This record gives sequence, structure tokens and C-alpha cells, in this order.
Amino acid sequence: MKKILLSLTLLIFGYSVSAQEWMKKYDEVGVFDNDRAYVRKNKKYGYVDKNGNEIIPCIYTYVGTFNEQGIVWVNKGGKIRKRSRTIEEGLYGLYDIDGNLVLPVEYQHMGEMVMSDYGKPYYWFKSVTGLSPQDAHPQRHFPSVEKSFFVNNKGLIWVAKRDNMFKTTEPIEIDFRPFDKISKDYIPFASDNGEKSNSKPKIKWGIFDAKTKKIVLPCNTYDMCFNPSGNYIPVTSKTYQFSINYYCIETGTLVFKNQIPTLAVSPVYNGKFMVLDESGCYFMNMQGERDAQSYDAVLASPSEDIYIVYKDSQYGAITPDGQVIIDLKYKLLAPPDEKLICYVDKDANGKSRYGFLDLEGHQVTPPLYNSIQSFANKRAMVRQGDKYGCIDTNGREILPCRFSKIFVPETIKTDIYFVQEEENGPKYAYKAYTQQRLFETPFKNIRNFDRDYNGVAFVTQQQPGKDDETVGCINQYGEMLIPCICHSYEEALKMYYTRQREGYYHWSDADTRHYYLKHYSDRNDFKLTEKISNDYWDY
Repeated sequence: MKKILLSLTLLIFGYSVSAQEWMKKYDEVGVFDNDRAYVRKNKKYGYVDKNGNEIIPCIYTYVGTFNEQGIVWVNKGGKIRKRSRTIEEGLYGLYDIDGNLVLPVEYQHMGEMVMSDYGKPYYWFKSVTGLSPQDAHPQRHFPSVEKSFFVNNKGLIWVAKRDNMFKTTEPIEIDFRPFDKISKDYIPFASDNGEKSNSKPKIKWGIFDAKTKKIVLPCNTYDMCFNPSGNYIPVTSKTYQFSINYYCIETGTLVFKNQIPTLAVSPVYNGKFMVLDESGCYFMNMQGERDAQSYDAVLASPSEDIYIVYKDSQYGAITPDGQVIIDLKYKLLAPPDEKLICYVDKDANGKSRYGFLDLEGHQVTPPLYNSIQSFANKRAMVRQGDKYGCIDTNGREILPCRFSKIFVPETIKTDIYFVQEEENGPKYAYKAYTQQRLFETPFKNIRNFDRDYNGVAFVTQQQPGKDDETVGCINQYGEMLIPCICHSYEEALKMYYTRQREGYYHWSDADTRHYYLKHYSDRNDFKLTEKISNDYWDY
């Protein structure tokens, strides 16, 4: 059996018969990927190239899989936890795809840069814009702001004087399983160096850059380090939990003689970083000089290089190094969403309403709306009074605010929207940027586009004066592919599939006559099936 499997492997990967000879040396040979395959011999692992040459010696207890940067971890002396099947103990190192040992196998810990999970999850700012604008206040948006935070790869998302739980991306040890990949560019590694704190080993972290294949921070000094930003790595000692310094990768030295007291760990951007203390949030340069301007709170964007700032009950926007983009003059600004900034200002009648600014602070949409939801698939729901509409990322109205409910498509490929014109009313189909119904007969139930077939949504209609429902489907352009004549969902699926397979893409009156003759020629009442199960339908 083993010979048969080996022969199949050789056939699949096109290797010559001579390849079998070197394979016989091993108890197991993995599948080749990028001309590299793991091998096992005497319960030890290594890697070989396509010619069978060992590029990583077959001496390791466990190995990982090469990642996109061509880096793989190895472990020597570890053992598997019975329940989780993860590796514990042993020493870790790193090889590159050419077989070079780029990090010695001498470290007790290896991990990834991840967000620390302190407190409650971040209360996403845009989700609360449904509140009345007079409620636009950060403490109302963040009911547990003392413990609420979020971070991204650029640094801070929310910082406030009342929040002391904030950190940027920091290293944690990963519980590797055999053949796991390292997914990040920066790979933290650590050693206890024989030191102890409270009878426990004292771990010190360093960082390996998978792109340059170099150690950018040795693991012999710092209890904690954070994701590098440019040429700098924020570092701290647990003795100084709320203080920070910056390690310069280029010089291999600390920037500041003393730790900088701060309640937040900030990345360096254009030579500046953020400091948070009891006086507020402000910027400091690498010479230790602070900006004169400070803020009560700073809210960074997940997608743009913009910070929303808050002071004296007014909002504005700045760059991550403190340059003013939008003056402090709005009752509310939200982080950019699809390059639009939601704001609150007075409408023509002097009432507070929501609108949109661009990234330079120019008005895109006047303050017209009572509420605005976040964008999804380039579309956002808006509300005027008790009626809903929908806008695009240019601020144009896809649908006007005159509907009781709008069912926004889950796919961006269609411009067809299903709406209820009145509360609990029937559902009609509308095309984007028009105010015309596509069909005068409403739908009872709707299945999302692309759920069954690309560009197709199945729908039902209720027969006048009856409880019976019939099924059909429309395409992403609003054309009725099959009218609502099928007596079950399964029948409509089968009919659509058959017609597509046979090359019939448009429905005609002759098709309707043929359908009724085929299904109801022996019946006089044309009675259809009972109500179709709601389990099938999204709306």
C-alpha cells in the first residue's frame, strides 16, 4: 500500500522514478508546496526541496508550514497537550525557505502581535447615530468608556481622560499546533533568561521582522513591546505599566532617557506620538516637545489617517500628527466610513440633523437626516422622520426617504431593492435612483440575491383572495425570469436550473400556457398548494 501511495505521489507531482530512492529514507513525506515538503524520520521532522535535499535538518520535534514570507517555525523538545493538541514547552526558532536558520532555536516563547482583550468590546461609533443629535456625547456613546477600547494596525481608536486601559497591538504567546503557519509580518519571540518575578519566570519579548529576516528588537531587556510603527517600537517594563519609551530600530537605542508617563501606548506617525495624562490627549515629538493643543478625547479611523477629536463639547478632525483638518465646531463627527464623515449640524429650520463631509471637511450631504446607519456594500440607510431611504458613497439618494422599510441587498452586484411602502405592507421591487415600481403586483416573501444562483432572487406572491402562495424568481436587473406560478420553492429551483441548462433565458406567454397545460390539464379549479414555509425566506 505504501508503494502505491508513493507511486501516486510521484505521478501527481511529476517527479522521476529516482525520487523514490531518497523518499525511502523517510517514514513520511509531506505534499510539496513551493518545492518544499516536510519529512519525518525516527519521530523527528525537517524539510526537503524538490530534489530530496534536506534544507532543514530532520532533527525537530515539531515544525510549522512556510508562510507567505517564506518563514517557518521549528520546535525542539516540546510535547503535545492531550486536550488541545497544542505544543507546550520546548525551544523555538525560525528558518527561511532557503534553509537558513534566521532565528536560533533557543527561545521558550513565540507568538503574534494581537489586540489585548481588556474590558468590554468597543461600542462602534456609527451604530449609535440613530440617537437624537442632542444625545451626541462621547460618554453616552460609550456607556462603559472606562473599560471600552479598540485598536487597529495604525494605533489608537478611542482615547479619553477617563480611559486607562488602552494599548496598541502587543505580543502574546501562540499555542501552536504542528504545521501551523505564522500569519503576521512581525513575529514576537521571548525568553525568561533565568530571571524570576514572584517565583515565576520573568519573560522578556523581542521582535523578528519576517520581511527583512532580521531581529528588529532583541529579547533581553523589555517586559513588553508593541507593534513597530516605521522606525520605532513602543516598549515598556511592567514596573512602569503606564509609562512608555520608544526603541529606535536604526540605532538600537531608546529615544528618551526616561519613560514617558502616559495611560495609552501610541504609534509614531510623522515623528509624533500621542500622550494621555490627566490634562488630556496631546502630541509629543521625538525630542520630547509637546504640542500646545490638547483634547479631551481622540477617536481614530479604522480606514483613514484621520483622528476625530473632542474638546469642550465640540468635534473636529486632525491628522495622526496633529494637523487640523476640520476645526472644532461640530456637535458630532464620526470616524470616516467609505471616505465620508458623518456630522451633526443645524438644518434650515434650526434643528439638529445628520449629514456627510468629505475627508477635507467639505459638505457632501446637507444635514437632512434624523439618523444615518453605517455603510454596507457601498450603501447606507438614512431616515427622515419615520420614513427610510438609502444613499451611496457619493451622498446621492439611491432611494428617497418615503418607505416604511427597505431591504438592502446583501450583494453589491444588483441595483434592485425590495421595500415596504407602508408599515407591515406588501413588498415591492424598486430599481436604484428611480421612484418607479418594477412590478405592480407585490411580493409576499423574498430570498436574497445570489443565495441560490448568481444574480437571482426567488420570490413569492399571494393569490388574490386566497391563502395560497406561488413562487418565481427575478434577476439582478429586475427582469422576471420565472413568473410566480410554481407551487413550491423546490419546483421553482428545478425549473430555473432546467431552463438555464437548456438555454432559455426569457419567459414568454407561451411558456406560461405550457406550464399550466403540463401541471393542471386534468384539473378545473387550478388550486395551488398551501402557504409555503417561512424557513426559506429572508424577508
